[in-house]
Amino acid sequence: MKNGFFSILSSAFLLVATVNMALAQQPLPAGGNPGGLVPGAGQPQAGFMPYPFAGPIGDAELKHIDEVLTYWEYRSNKVVQYESVFKRWDYNSAFGPKSGDYYTYGEGQLKYAKPDKGLFKIENLRYYTAPVQPGAEATYVARAGDVLEHWVSNGKSIFQFDSRKKQLIENVLPPNQQGEAIASGPLPFLFGANKAKIKQQFWLRAVTPSTVKNEYWLQAWPKLQQDAAEFKYIEIIIDQKQFLPIAIQKFDRNYNPQAIPPNIDRTVYQFDDINVREKGDLALVAQQVLQVFQRAFSDPAVPFGWQKVINQPLQANNQNRPGGVVPR
Repeated sequence: MKNGFFSILSSAFLLVATVNMALAQQPLPAGGNPGGLVPGAGQPQAGFMPYPFAGPIGDAELKHIDEVLTYWEYRSNKVVQYESVFKRWDYNSAFGPKSGDYYTYGEGQLKYAKPDKGLFKIENLRYYTAPVQPGAEATYVARAGDVLEHWVSNGKSIFQFDSRKKQLIENVLPPNQQGEAIASGPLPFLFGANKAKIKQQFWLRAVTPSTVKNEYWLQAWPKLQQDAAEFKYIEIIIDQKQFLPIAIQKFDRNYNPQAIPPNIDRTVYQFDDINVREKGDLALVAQQVLQVFQRAFSDPAVPFGWQKVINQPLQANNQNRPGGVVPR
């Protein structure tokens, strides 16, 4: 299982060109519904996943989902700047506790500036540590010298810190992806919601518990095989007041708690202290004048002893190839 946020968003950036190409090249069934086959309608098209549910979704639920997506898109399109803190719980069947509890707990910050600047930074990460004596409680402990996850998008490149290889990786975006890489990725649930693209890429159903108020819960299953190779499905919780996600839970592609041994691999994010600025806000005007917020998206420095790897987008003539290493 890929670790943490790279599984949720960085993979979105790295796969965006492939996914957009797939959507452009594959013929869409009626209604713009890739692989859109309900039970009894035959086989899905090549490159698309089969319908994942036991039966068709009723008209009332479809109408509700459509209304949620419509207003979510309207709300997110108004956001010019976004910032929040988050909590993250990572469940891992191989390394985590046999009790089924989480393996790591992290805290960090998110920032976004429309259309394509973003920052993700883990500031505190603790790992499950088994109890020394039987019957004692497990502890969660930070690891000394651990270089925590951190990526930055400046709109033209995505910078990713790979602590295992001690590399700062710059993925240069092709010109046709600059200006839209964040919003049009295969997981467009945090930095902009595009109703048409979400419906193209995911089978959706409403799963809001009857006891929950002031929230909308959606479950999204991948239609594209590229996405299905990364995850099984995703649950999104949207706050009714702000109409933005306040939690996302991503399930590993092999998630199956009933299996022997069970697979409980998943990653859970909870977003708190969400602060958004819209066009015309005095706070936004002040930020734009002072350029304070924009500094978060500057090219990051290479940590001491690390290498910088520059991955250029592949060109038709293959003159530019990825993997150029610049030593620190």
